[in-house]
Amino acid sequence: MKLELVSLEDNEAKVLVKGESYTLLNLLRECVWKQKPESAAYKVDHPYLSDPELIVNAKNPLKILDDSAQDIVDQVKELEKEFSRVLKK
Repeated sequence: MKLELVSLEDNEAKVLVKGESYTLLNLLRECVWKQKPESAAYKVDHPYLSDPELIVNAKNPLKILDDSAQDIVDQVKELEKEFSRVLKK
C-alpha cells in the first residue's frame, strides 16, 4: 500500500490509497467517522483502473486520519490477541 496526499485545502484532505480495495477503505472511513468529522467518504473512478481516494472534511483532517489509522492498528492487535486465546484452547 502506498498513500499519496493529493490535496490539503482549508479543512479538506484528499488521500490516494494505492493498491487497496473497498475493504480497507470501508474500515478506514468507519474509523474516521468515529472521530466526528464534517464528512468522510471515498471514491473509486474505476474498480480495475484507478485507486481509491479518501476525502475527509474536518478542522484537522490529517490528525483525524492519523488517529483513525492508529485505531485500526489497535483493533488488529486486539483481534490477534483474541485469535491467539481462542486457538490455544
